[in-house]
Amino acid sequence: MRLAPFEDGRIGPHDRNIPGGCKWVGTEVLDDRLGIPRDYLITIGDTTGIDRKRLPRDRW
Repeated sequence: MRLAPFEDGRIGPHDRNIPGGCKWVGTEVLDDRLGIPRDYLITIGDTTGIDRKRLPRDRW
């Protein structure tokens, strides 16, 4: 998996690890980190994401 750029509140164009264009480009991104317990978040540099290995299956 790779990271995608964040442009004007939306997912920007990016290369994927599988063939074909990403259908998520242009999708609005909402910051909902406040509703997710801190134990389930992972931050690398300026990027924060959900560590789905720690997140209970019923949360996603």
